[in-house]
Amino acid sequence: PDGRTLLNPPADTVVGPGSRLIVLAHDDDSTRVGDCGHLVDDSVIVAAPSERDGPTRLLLLGWNRRAPLVVRQLRRTARPGSFVDVLT
Repeated sequence: PDGRTLLNPPADTVVGPGSRLIVLAHDDDSTRVGDCGHLVDDSVIVAAPSERDGPTRLLLLGWNRRAPLVVRQLRRTARPGSFVDVLT
């Protein structure tokens, strides 16, 4: 978008005509350029559910060494005013 290079772009990034991709591969023999539209099964694509406005509340049951990572990820994606309650 806007002529910028994005590595690991957001999942909702649209790749369309004029988009340029950076491909990481073991070697150039393991990649090929082509139209992959035939690989898409349109019958399984559904519209994303509408997001609720406002904060959310999540109950986290238990705690282990990965819990801080989970909480950090939730913190980055939660709407302002959201809560995480932890029950240990």
